[in-house]
Amino acid sequence: QNAKTKGREIREILGLSSTDLLERIEARIQSIFRIEFNAVDKSFLDGGQAELRPEEGCLYYDQDLNSDPDKKIWMLAHELGHLEIHGARLFKHSNEPDPVYGSMYNLAGVNSLARYNKNSKEEVEANAFALELLCPSDEVFRLWKEDSSITAEKLARELGCPQIIVHTQLAEAL
Repeated sequence: QNAKTKGREIREILGLSSTDLLERIEARIQSIFRIEFNAVDKSFLDGGQAELRPEEGCLYYDQDLNSDPDKKIWMLAHELGHLEIHGARLFKHSNEPDPVYGSMYNLAGVNSLARYNKNSKEEVEANAFALELLCPSDEVFRLWKEDSSITAEKLARELGCPQIIVHTQLAEAL
């Protein structure tokens, strides 16, 4: 199942209402995946915004996100994408190392430089999932077509997502 379809499916489960969307995403992560949230200083994250550690049952995230709801909901939607799409691999407990995924975590050589790559397949899938979760392209396009005077700002409020995501999803729907 592709990431966009999964994002739309989970948004339907969570509901289209923007009311308490952030809290509903948090509740899904906690109840379905048994992940607890830990706000930490950004120095703990080596420059990132969040780090998901399913083996610890934790999602560490930059505490500064607590004061920026748009960035926080994006981060949580992205991390939920990893859990929903890549959960089987993330939660896999095996004594045998996976030579492909294991090589991503080498501490020397090219792999150490490319360990986190925002353009990797898994990151792109998590982003596609998050876009559709927060702002389903078919829904935002339908709303826009029904009312040609509606603004991206109003659509963002109705869907509970950052305005930039509305712009992205409207372009995708065209």
